[in-house]
Amino acid sequence: MLNGKLLRILLISALSFSIFQQDTSVYANPKGQMTNKDVVILLASPILSYAMCYGFYLLGDYLKQLLMSDNSYPYHYSPWSSEKERLNAYLLNFDELSKIWSEENLDLTKFQSEAKKHQDLFENDHSKEDIRIPHISHHVWFTDPENPFELKWVEQNILRRKIAVLNNRNGQWRSILWTNTISGIPKTVELAKSLGMEVRSLEDLPNPFAEIIPKMIEKGSYYRVMATDIWRVEVIRSLGGFYSDNDYELDKNIDNLTRTYDSFFGFQDHKQSSAGNSILAARAHHPIMEAYHELLYRNILGDKDQIPNSIKNPKSPFLKVITTTGPHALTMSIARGMNTDGFRDVVLQHGIVFYLPEESFYGSIRDLHNTRGIGNDHYSGSWMDESSFQMTRRFHSTLGKTVGEELLNY
Repeated sequence: MLNGKLLRILLISALSFSIFQQDTSVYANPKGQMTNKDVVILLASPILSYAMCYGFYLLGDYLKQLLMSDNSYPYHYSPWSSEKERLNAYLLNFDELSKIWSEENLDLTKFQSEAKKHQDLFENDHSKEDIRIPHISHHVWFTDPENPFELKWVEQNILRRKIAVLNNRNGQWRSILWTNTISGIPKTVELAKSLGMEVRSLEDLPNPFAEIIPKMIEKGSYYRVMATDIWRVEVIRSLGGFYSDNDYELDKNIDNLTRTYDSFFGFQDHKQSSAGNSILAARAHHPIMEAYHELLYRNILGDKDQIPNSIKNPKSPFLKVITTTGPHALTMSIARGMNTDGFRDVVLQHGIVFYLPEESFYGSIRDLHNTRGIGNDHYSGSWMDESSFQMTRRFHSTLGKTVGEELLNY
């Protein structure tokens, strides 16, 4: 199947060639001879035609994002916006991040210090200690109930490897695939069962979000990933265990981490300002997961007057996900519940939980921590629409070229 970018190129080329053919018939001399002026016009016609078609494409892209965007989002970029301006629609700068922390009455510096408190303990041998985090791995696949699609083949291979890595020591991990439509994804269900996984539906885990999650899934795109964000929190909060995204590739067994900590997460940036929610690991009813649950309830089902303005009125749908249910919501929850009640918790530095292989999504950044890293997130963006995914992909590529190896230079 042709992807959107290739289809647009072919369409523009076809239109240009059509106009080129018309130009040839118009400017050709009846005697079969052409003047110098005719030659110049003929040579310039394909270029001008392509430019015109590309202009229509840019205008169409602009109108599309105006029509598809929720009116509550104030930021719209024009076809002639710079890459920096376009990226600005999707990212939080430091001032905006600080504002969110201030509105939540949290101290970023204090959080960063507390997060590193038990940082190096995982390097020690804790194989003799009792398991603190239950050996249950959770996997979530939500899809359109009317037109369901199977887990992508790349993610199927990642799942096979993940289950194998988890069980390469004692084989005692229980793995669960959660989905909104068991009957709609027979091949994925067959794969899961062949790997010894349980396949569970939404009805198997009662929670306060039970009514709204199916509606969010049906809306698709950003709403679907928010539903996934909520579900991963609810399963870890209720049952405990280890959650990882379908495109998170696990390279090392994590038994030592589950015996070292009562919860562990990973910084997704080298500045250590945000924890990524591509993985979550905690014992059941851990204070961090309880705080996360309460924050999601406030942001999704609670009184709108109690929601900070930066979350209630984000400048893009992408940031609505990040701040309402995603990484920033997780980070706030960690800040509230970390190392309380005698628990030992950690946010592992960037490069351990989210290390970057040379051929990763980030492009030019080389992996400097593959001897310590437990896995990496491929950021496949399966939940995004194409334009949003391409925007995010360009951002990560730009990030790689800008900071290079300094990103992982610890």
